[in-house]
Amino acid sequence: MTNDCAAKELKKFLLDIDCLSMLETNSFSIFDVLKISRAEIRHSNILAWILNPNENHGYSHNFLARLNSYLAREGFVSEKDVFKLLTMKYSDIVVLREWQNIDILIESKEAKYVLCIENKVDSQDHSGQLDRYYKIVEDRYQDYTKIFLYLTPDGIAPLEDSHSVWGCIKYETIVSIIEMTLDKIPLDSDATKFIRSYLEMLRRETMDNHEIVKLCQEIYKEHKVALDLIFENRPDRQLNVSEIFKAWCQKKVEDKIIDWDEEKSSKSYIRFRTPFMDGLIKKSAGMSGWNTHNHYYYEISSYCDKNDDVKYAIQLSFNSTNLETANRTQIEEIINYLQPQKPVKDNWQWRTAFKCPTAIVKSDEILPEDFENGNDIFSALDKMLDKVLKMEKDLQKHFLV
Repeated sequence: MTNDCAAKELKKFLLDIDCLSMLETNSFSIFDVLKISRAEIRHSNILAWILNPNENHGYSHNFLARLNSYLAREGFVSEKDVFKLLTMKYSDIVVLREWQNIDILIESKEAKYVLCIENKVDSQDHSGQLDRYYKIVEDRYQDYTKIFLYLTPDGIAPLEDSHSVWGCIKYETIVSIIEMTLDKIPLDSDATKFIRSYLEMLRRETMDNHEIVKLCQEIYKEHKVALDLIFENRPDRQLNVSEIFKAWCQKKVEDKIIDWDEEKSSKSYIRFRTPFMDGLIKKSAGMSGWNTHNHYYYEISSYCDKNDDVKYAIQLSFNSTNLETANRTQIEEIINYLQPQKPVKDNWQWRTAFKCPTAIVKSDEILPEDFENGNDIFSALDKMLDKVLKMEKDLQKHFLV
């Protein structure tokens, strides 16, 4: 496209800039007035009230029962606990807020059931809190069916979950569960109006709004060329940070510590292998899900959050596509050794078996102009690599002695 054509399309878009005003919302919400639409504590208070069968909303245990049904259906509990979850009584349910700092804890002594919910809206877990909560609950409820939910707008994985017990769930799922209950048991009450207003606020603040999506598609259709130009030339912080990851990998290749696979890397996943793991897991004749003969990669996994912070960590990932029996057995033994609390299922395909604590490049942090060793990102990756090599020494003792 010539510069004149590009300028013409951008001018057309700017002359029609009022089309973007339709994306603004002026709908009234009591939650906005009270300034709690992004407040985790207030969300937890309302969710605890909704899920409590003993509260005065008029829906008894139905919200919690439908949530339990979803958890049973979607594999959040073991096979032996599915029937228990679907048939349990709710006569002695107790809902606790901030017990031992856990956002929401729901227990039934009769059913020997406990549900922990850690709620995050504009933040993530920190300071090993999830591992701490897990230990507290394990010690207190030793013979109970225990479910740990990590609730976020996007369903992202926690930064630190060394026991691999926290199941990820999105606000969208919670909204659907509550709405289905409201539709199934129609009540014309102030409590119902309050809940529906809350769901509308959740949908606007934490989920995709289908009407907005449709409007965006119409605007894009009318101004496709101009918007594509803007998008192509937008600042891409994650891509810039990924270039530093690649420079770090190149240095480690020169030091003969890793084997970086540049062709299988992207801005979200920088993939490499190590001599030790190459020796432990032989290449297969069949092609993996990465379209390679190796069925593992270390990955520098990264994403950009809503605040434009780039979060990243080194993780060990496996794929089972076209694995020969011997290699499959070896990989499954490694996974079960690294994550004994989360053994592999027979039909597994992708699995992350090891992950370093996540590091963050803040949105206001100035990226280094050169990639010399010693910058903060290099240092953080070096610390992660030390954890990887320590883990490999542990595997060596276990599998090669």
